[in-house]
Amino acid sequence: MTERPGERLDVYLVRTGIAASRRDARVMIENGLVRINGGRARKADLVRSGDDVTIADWPRDTAITPEPDASLEVLFQDDALLIVNKPGGIPCHPLRAGERGTVMNAVVARHSRLADVGDDPLESGLIHRLDNGTSGALMIARDNETFAALRSDIRSGRIRRRYN
Repeated sequence: MTERPGERLDVYLVRTGIAASRRDARVMIENGLVRINGGRARKADLVRSGDDVTIADWPRDTAITPEPDASLEVLFQDDALLIVNKPGGIPCHPLRAGERGTVMNAVVARHSRLADVGDDPLESGLIHRLDNGTSGALMIARDNETFAALRSDIRSGRIRRRYN
């Protein structure tokens, strides 16, 4: 709740400490994690005195900084798997927290719950990697069970990758 009538939602989320930045606030709103008085919030919403603002499970302390404006081409997606096109010259994932400009920054911006998938918070469900200069399809698990199964399949040779 806020004392100021008509405060912009993104500003409210930052001022109250719910979001670390306006960019994070925008990602939260775009991913449907913010509700005002029980309804899904939109970017243009204002928070007024007496409004009930609730936040769904948001991975605040993720190692990957979401980049909602980064380009991302989705080749396939279902409940368990996301396959995206990795352009050449772009890293798959950050090497340290806060690093930007990777495919996984764009992925986590659109699919925030993936930040909790997998063994390494900097990879967030990434099943395999491609070299920075290599382009191609990247498999990203949407849950830990799929992550474990597909990583096992790659290690055992049941999934093979082919480079042209």
